[in-house]
Amino acid sequence: MVKKCLGFVNYLLIISILLLSILNYTNLSCTKFHSININVLLIILEMISIIICYFYQEKIEKDNLYGKTIKEITNIVKDDHKKQSIQNSRDQGRLSLIIMTAVSALLVFYWAIISRNVWTFLLSVSVLWIAYIYADYLPHSISYSKHYDSLFIKDDETAESIRGLARIYSKEYRNYNGFLDGKSARELQNFDYNENDQHQDKCIKSIFFMKLDSMIYPMIIYSVVILFFNIILVLPCVIESSIAVMITDLNVNTDTVFSIILLILNIVFGTINFETNNLLYDNVNIANKIYDSVINSDKKERYQVYCDIKNNDYRRHFDMVFARGVFVFCSTFIDQDKGIDQIDLNYRMLYIHRYITHRPRFFSTFWFSLIILICLILTWRIKTYIAFILIVTHLIFSFIYYKFFLADIGKKKIIKEIKKLNKIK
Repeated sequence: MVKKCLGFVNYLLIISILLLSILNYTNLSCTKFHSININVLLIILEMISIIICYFYQEKIEKDNLYGKTIKEITNIVKDDHKKQSIQNSRDQGRLSLIIMTAVSALLVFYWAIISRNVWTFLLSVSVLWIAYIYADYLPHSISYSKHYDSLFIKDDETAESIRGLARIYSKEYRNYNGFLDGKSARELQNFDYNENDQHQDKCIKSIFFMKLDSMIYPMIIYSVVILFFNIILVLPCVIESSIAVMITDLNVNTDTVFSIILLILNIVFGTINFETNNLLYDNVNIANKIYDSVINSDKKERYQVYCDIKNNDYRRHFDMVFARGVFVFCSTFIDQDKGIDQIDLNYRMLYIHRYITHRPRFFSTFWFSLIILICLILTWRIKTYIAFILIVTHLIFSFIYYKFFLADIGKKKIIKEIKKLNKIK
């Protein structure tokens, strides 16, 4: 009964949010005062919707997963990886980064209120978020590759990150006379069940861990991000800010522009919430299968669940889950001071997996750098045609980098080190 009520109330809230957004856009409210009131009401409704969606999701999970949430099941599956010192040090560093980022964001928010400059706040938060992404990733990436290199050198030698990566990808390069592309690497995911393969089952568990991890409140996180942008746009001082200067040349009404942006954001918000409700039972079904296969200690059942997930999941999403899973699996060996050459290429890190895991960081950087650029344009009151040129340049540069350079980051250096290690000319 509680579950049905939560679901019904959430649907009503989403419909109300969409209707109010359309009402605001069509200017049925007579004055700016009424428009602001509607926008504030929208934000309140979205906050309530996110809270209800959280409890609704938790209720469905507990009713269908033996009284557990997906997060709790993730921790059960994660049990094999808890003792990794490299990962634990990353978790500790991540906690410190989160605290530092949160404190910095609060200080910037206070500064923005004092200076009445919302764009400064948005710009600063975007810079902080990009800094957090790379401060979290780069030290960890360098740490595990240097650690792996240190397993093969003398005590008086200095471990090198690039040489560690060369050792990791050396087997792939030797076996295929180069690195595999995405299509060839995807074929390695189609391995047959082998009861005697000691690595297969452990790798599958690692993939399960990453699959479950990807299902912990992902849509709610997106909703919170959209809510954040809504709050920024609805602040009354924004309407009178320097954005009006930029769009005056286009003879466009400021309120109309903001109404359009808010309408788009709220449509996306509503779509995400509807999609969350649709995905809930699918995610619970997958988590149920994973949990049963892990608890029952049935290797063949786990393999069958792996095949079901691989065949039914969105291809690019499974590529990401697989890449992260084999990384976790291989890093357990590295953490235990073991080499990974004995691991079959079906279950180990490939060069293409670097590219797959780089993609989310690239897109996050792309969107936040675009926000930074727009904020700078608004703060410095750059003329419209110059602003247009800057934004188009940013889009073209990002497209070229993604299409032609992202997949090859560090590739030449790694190949050079592989040839040194294998004494290939």
